[in-house]
Amino acid sequence: MIQHAHHRSSNQNTINCRAWLINLIAILLTINTEISRADIPVALVERNIISYGGTSQDIEGEIVVDEGALHLSGNSWKAIPFAYNVTAHTRVSFDFSAPVEGELHGLGVDADLRLNYENSDILFVLHGTQSFFGLRDYENGEGHYDIPIGEYFQGYIRYVTLANDHDVPSPTSESIFSNIDFYEAPLNFNQAAIVSHGGSSQDVNGTITIGDDGASLRLNGNIWKAVLNDYLV
Repeated sequence: MIQHAHHRSSNQNTINCRAWLINLIAILLTINTEISRADIPVALVERNIISYGGTSQDIEGEIVVDEGALHLSGNSWKAIPFAYNVTAHTRVSFDFSAPVEGELHGLGVDADLRLNYENSDILFVLHGTQSFFGLRDYENGEGHYDIPIGEYFQGYIRYVTLANDHDVPSPTSESIFSNIDFYEAPLNFNQAAIVSHGGSSQDVNGTITIGDDGASLRLNGNIWKAVLNDYLV
């Protein structure tokens, strides 16, 4: 009888230990994706900026980098070496101004220095008098931009491209770009598919709570879940 009582006590301790571990796991699995953002800045170094699009596009103009801002003038198209893998969640943020409006001011990405709009050629038009060429979803003039570039293109890039187009005999167009950053947008659990993981022996019972407008996910009980999220590491 004493041995049997000891056995029951041991079982009870095991159950209590499991319950404690499950509760601890539930606390640890409160996921907040806001901490996952890590901005990758594009270095604006004058000597690294090169011609883009060929002599038919990059015709004339000056490049000046001053206090972290890149100034383009004239009729010029430039590229900044920047290797990055654009995923479905990649965004690019930057500040833009145009002291003198030209035909086309824009920012884009490319895997080479040819302007042919094949594969990775992407150019977001921000401002200008010209009504054609490029992507126009964010043509908002001067200001701060935060563009979900991963919704338009996914793959490897080697350059960030800048357009300051002004096809006139004496071009005066000016563009200023600064604070160019690429980052991966935090996962929004409201928009993600959350499915069972590990089979019925692991995903037993419990609840899921999504908070902070989709930025956090809390698991309670004895459950295993998977969040479907395509990402190339």
